[in-house]
Amino acid sequence: MSEISPRDSALITQIVELTIKGQIRSKEQLYQMLAESINPGTSESFARCLGERLKEVNTEIESLKSSQNLFSRDSIELKQAKLTRTARALQSIENEYSRWEKENKTKGIISQATQKLLQAEAQERVLVFVDIIDQNQDKALNLDQLQQLSQTLKQTAGLTNNTERENILNIAIGIEQGLMTWKKLEGDLISWIYELSNNAMGFELKGGTQGRQPWAKWLNLLSTTKTKNTQKKEQSGMGFGFSSPTFEEEKTPENLSFLQELLKTLASDESILEFAERQATFDVKVWIEVAIVFPYLQRGLVAWFEKQPYNSKWGKNASISMYLTFAVIWCQLYNGCNNASFLNSLSRQELGKSCFQVMLQILRAFAQKEYFPLYGGIFALFSQDGLRDTINYLDEPLRQVEKTQEKARILTLLGVSQRIIGQYDRAMSFHQEALEIARNAGDRACEIANYNHQSRIHIAQKNYTEAINGSQRALILARQGGDKLGEANALVNLGYSEVFEAQQIERMEPEIYERAIEYLQSGLKLSEKLEDGQSLALCYNSLGIAYTVLGNGKDAIGYLAKGAEAAKMSGDLYLQGLNFAYQAEAFYAMKESENAIGVGCLAMYLLEQINANEWRNSAGLMMILQGQLGADNFKGALQKYRSTIIQYIGVDGYDYLPELLQQYRRSLEF
Repeated sequence: MSEISPRDSALITQIVELTIKGQIRSKEQLYQMLAESINPGTSESFARCLGERLKEVNTEIESLKSSQNLFSRDSIELKQAKLTRTARALQSIENEYSRWEKENKTKGIISQATQKLLQAEAQERVLVFVDIIDQNQDKALNLDQLQQLSQTLKQTAGLTNNTERENILNIAIGIEQGLMTWKKLEGDLISWIYELSNNAMGFELKGGTQGRQPWAKWLNLLSTTKTKNTQKKEQSGMGFGFSSPTFEEEKTPENLSFLQELLKTLASDESILEFAERQATFDVKVWIEVAIVFPYLQRGLVAWFEKQPYNSKWGKNASISMYLTFAVIWCQLYNGCNNASFLNSLSRQELGKSCFQVMLQILRAFAQKEYFPLYGGIFALFSQDGLRDTINYLDEPLRQVEKTQEKARILTLLGVSQRIIGQYDRAMSFHQEALEIARNAGDRACEIANYNHQSRIHIAQKNYTEAINGSQRALILARQGGDKLGEANALVNLGYSEVFEAQQIERMEPEIYERAIEYLQSGLKLSEKLEDGQSLALCYNSLGIAYTVLGNGKDAIGYLAKGAEAAKMSGDLYLQGLNFAYQAEAFYAMKESENAIGVGCLAMYLLEQINANEWRNSAGLMMILQGQLGADNFKGALQKYRSTIIQYIGVDGYDYLPELLQQYRRSLEF
């Protein structure tokens, strides 16, 4: 801690005296005195000196109040009035010093950012800029500071040579473009959400059932100026009518900026990878603009979803999708830029590294959220093939990241998603690496989650002994650390494994099944207490399967129906489809064919949408029922459940069911 400077003490005394004499008449005059007199390097000394003087004066005032009997009233009032004026003067100094400190801090941040950009090689400045605006760091620039940075860069550019001047000016212009674009979009950031129907938010399922997307909405917002110009031409007789131009009418490529082209690519569900590969020029301005706008879009949406008190669980699920969706976009841009054959090697390298850095920033911020889905898979909100794309695009880049806690959590998420699509060996490698990183990083919740996930993989591979060992280890660690969510999942895995192990080795002792059911019921109670939708869905699913195995179809169907509802509420399509699949098997065992068809077709459709291998099991059961009942009776039974099925997958999804069955039948022929 630095010593108090006599100079600072003298300055404070001088300002107080001038204030009391009435020679300092405005805040601005006081601020200018401080700005001219305080040295930024010794401001800490000034602040401490000011604080001590304020404390001394206030102590004297309080002392006078408690010592009124020792002095005459006139003497007390005179001293108190003088001290009060001094205290007010000191308070004014403190207020203006706070203002100076804030502005000086901003100047320091701007100066530091400017120096980083100037000192970097020209071909590395986009990457440096991406690092400067990383919101995971303490000194990340806000919008006002970005505006100031742009102005500072413009002023600095005039002092450099011609080559440097153009590069620096392009960064400054790109910042301005990014801020203007964000200002246009900010007011309508979430308006697209209110245009949704049937709660179809975000999931674009094969067969035509779609949720609303924001990309076209944002594209039209950025086309406002051009639209107005077009309307003026029409009204002056240069056009063919007075109708407002639509997105379809305004999509001429040469009229769209790079950012608009990117939004158009997303709105059309075209390949971002191919879009990036086609880039023939490296314009610093447009990439700086995108590096500002897209992270602000993502953070703005997450912030809005997180504040939804009427449905916090829906808000959390939507926030998860936001993180993953935008991470995938940047990852696709990263891969595309690396393969952009029209760009030179230096441009490809800078763009690729910049996109990769933004992706990591998103994932690191996501991994720090308390709602990070340690027990959920990936379902990207705006991508038709979100699960598949996320795995493909995030897998390889993550291999380049150091062994951090954030990486362990992302690997956990990828492992779950790999298990869902039946890639068990790959999933196990993800979970093993995540487990080791989490253990070294001291992330106990992540460590427990990976033991539980490994147990689930062993279950899927019918290796029940290993599944029991893993779930027991997870259970011990969870109870030691008070991880109730980990404990609930471990109990479910343990009970589930013991039921199937007993079936596998043909052990029929009632106490084995009673103990297994007890584990499952304990897990259910914990999940209900936690109000965790995914854990509840898993518990109901496991209990339903256990009772199915034991031949108790009635209880099985009750639990599985609850499981499907819990999965629907938590947004987990995999568990929802799985619960429907086992309901179909339970109904089939009870010879209730029509009910089996209703839920079986739902299971087949939902599981196929996310590429889960289990869809084939449901499709196989539907083929058996079709053979037993005949094509016409099967169609009639399906028609009977049409209204119920449409509630889940829409009319287009219902119409897609016969095509799915044909697809399964054709696969058997090869």
